[in-house]
Amino acid sequence: MESKERKLMSFNGSMMKPSFTTVPDQYGQCHPIESSTLIQHTLNELDRELDEIFFDQKVGYELALERRPDLVSSDEKLKFLRCEVFDAKRAAIRFV
Repeated sequence: MESKERKLMSFNGSMMKPSFTTVPDQYGQCHPIESSTLIQHTLNELDRELDEIFFDQKVGYELALERRPDLVSSDEKLKFLRCEVFDAKRAAIRFV
């Protein structure tokens, strides 16, 4: 019997993301099984991606950092990471 879980490993330059297991749902879409390692790694990666975005493209984000830091907390960032299936680059673009 073949396992329905898949192990995924991706490479980003010289940095390797931690592997995570995905399980297909009833529609065949695969979603990662979240672990503290996966969450912490991708939150750090998201912060690096946000630093790479030019200031004029993230004015709202910078303003929120000053005035409403609760809107740009790790909990909020995690929502965007989940939306983009833990792809930090895509989550950063969506976040700003």
